[in-house]
Amino acid sequence: MPGDQVRGELLDRLQAIRVSERDGMRAPHKPLLLLYALARVQTGEPRLVAFAGAEGPLQELLDGFGPPRPTEPRYPFWHLRNDGLWDVPAVEEFDTGPSSRRPGVTALRAAGWGGFVEEFDRALRDDPELVRLAAHAVLDRHFEPSLHDPIASSVGLDLAAAATVAEVRKRKRDRAFRHRVLVAYEYRCAACGWNVYLGSDAFGLEAAHVLWHTHGGPDELDNGLCLCALHHLALDRGALSIDDEYRLLVSQHISGSTGVADGLHALAGRPLGRPQPGNPPIRPDHADWHRAQVFRAPARAA
Repeated sequence: MPGDQVRGELLDRLQAIRVSERDGMRAPHKPLLLLYALARVQTGEPRLVAFAGAEGPLQELLDGFGPPRPTEPRYPFWHLRNDGLWDVPAVEEFDTGPSSRRPGVTALRAAGWGGFVEEFDRALRDDPELVRLAAHAVLDRHFEPSLHDPIASSVGLDLAAAATVAEVRKRKRDRAFRHRVLVAYEYRCAACGWNVYLGSDAFGLEAAHVLWHTHGGPDELDNGLCLCALHHLALDRGALSIDDEYRLLVSQHISGSTGVADGLHALAGRPLGRPQPGNPPIRPDHADWHRAQVFRAPARAA
């Protein structure tokens, strides 16, 4: 297959990976494995990685950026083969039996190796820009923008690259949404009230999607919150959420000895700031999605 064709096929397959949607829960298992593998390519690691060596890092990624439910790294390591991107050599040696679709974790730890299929691996190693494009394709499709840098940092990916046309268009769309949300909330963080100006410029304020844009969340005011940068990240990481009475939920998993942790703890039970009259508050079903899919329960008592 010619080089340009391989490049296009890789990006198409990354956009089309099948993710589990059982019970409506988001499943970023395959995307996180792909980002981990792209970082290995970028840093010159061998094509194949032993499951025994990848299991720990993948579990940390799933714990940090996956949904708030128990999960196992063996699922994406095995099932990504079905998307035409991932190779598990000697797959026939794993006896999955008639009633199982994946080998047990003990078998994978003992003999499981995986990596990009050889053709795609060569293309990625020959074209550093393709690695970054592939990483952006995965991140843009499956994670909110505020999580891109933390995820990249966790796996060791360098995302620096010239912006594509699609990225430029997305930034324009994001700016329009941000403006509408900040105006609706009178340039004030709905969690803590931050409204600091540098001259005439309000800085440190962002428009957060409650139902993630990557999961069908609309660029509408009933899905947008004006939050400071800290509380936007806290919302997207599941440290904060919204209860049925429009109050802030704070995860019990937040800890630390700094004033920042104390400040987050103090938000528990606080009424969420509402937009000015004439603008809709957050839709209950959007808040429901966030509590089920992102928030790290249980919530701290008010």
